[in-house]
Amino acid sequence: SAGASGPRLSSPTSEDALEPEFPTSGLVLEGRYRLIYRLACGNMSSVWFAEHLVLAAPVAIKFMQPGVEADADARGRFLREARIASAVRSPHVVQILDFGVEQDTPYIVMEYLRGESLARRLRRLGRLSPAETANVLAPLAQALRRAHELGVVHRDLKPENIFITSDGERELTKLLDFGVAKVGQRGFGVSVARDTAEGEIVGTPHYMSP
Repeated sequence: SAGASGPRLSSPTSEDALEPEFPTSGLVLEGRYRLIYRLACGNMSSVWFAEHLVLAAPVAIKFMQPGVEADADARGRFLREARIASAVRSPHVVQILDFGVEQDTPYIVMEYLRGESLARRLRRLGRLSPAETANVLAPLAQALRRAHELGVVHRDLKPENIFITSDGERELTKLLDFGVAKVGQRGFGVSVARDTAEGEIVGTPHYMSP
């Protein structure tokens, strides 16, 4: 997931001329992670396919976009996003593996998921049956219940933020992107100068609660 702004999928060789100077393929982070190619890109962040060099395992790494990382509130929300996803501890939330900073740009290391987003499945298959819909969405209720117990409201539930993967025997639904989540008094150890105010619109209009 590239963030609430909506990802743009790309292949390893597409849009090379448009790639920013940082991050770039081949970059090694803290001697552990090597970036291979960009998976998705949005206004606030980009997501890269990478390899854990010690474990020889694939991971996904989410970076703040150049320019955005200079905003202290944006950095705080980015860290809070990682802490929220880590704290929920649900098999139906993408697993957070690490957090770091490279060239003053924060990044989140996540499990690499093989599969497709619900948005892609809908484009590929069209409308799902009631049974198929229940199989995809019911597990999310467990993840959301756990989040709500922690005082977290996701605020951007949409097909692009729902990922369908597999454990080898059955499909698993994973919730992505707590970037615009609303938190209660706990705050997850991160304070920002300004959170959303009453009446301010946050999320994706077509999927907002009335």
